[in-house]
Amino acid sequence: MQYIATINTPGYLPDTTDEPPVFDTPAEAWQYLLDEYVMAWNDTEYATGDDALPPALKDAYDQAVATLTAWTVAPQGGYPFADWTGTVTVPTPGYDGDHDLGLAYTVMVAES
Repeated sequence: MQYIATINTPGYLPDTTDEPPVFDTPAEAWQYLLDEYVMAWNDTEYATGDDALPPALKDAYDQAVATLTAWTVAPQGGYPFADWTGTVTVPTPGYDGDHDLGLAYTVMVAES
């Protein structure tokens, strides 16, 4: 069984111009999403290691990283679904305004 990882804005159709990355294990897919989230933050005006990160953004970043990290290491059956698939919604990296839709980080079983 293989898994795909996607990143999408909730409420909008996913970007289908590129094929989503495919992984042999769900843990690899979740690790990819975690890495993408951290890289997205590093591409904003706020670096993740920057002490000047506003407290609300730091809390949002820390919580999102903790949640995504948990999905990379939980034992089989430790998730809501036995196949490690699911969606984690996180704040948009670097966005500190109102009305953030966030991003949906999803791992699902690849169609054969």
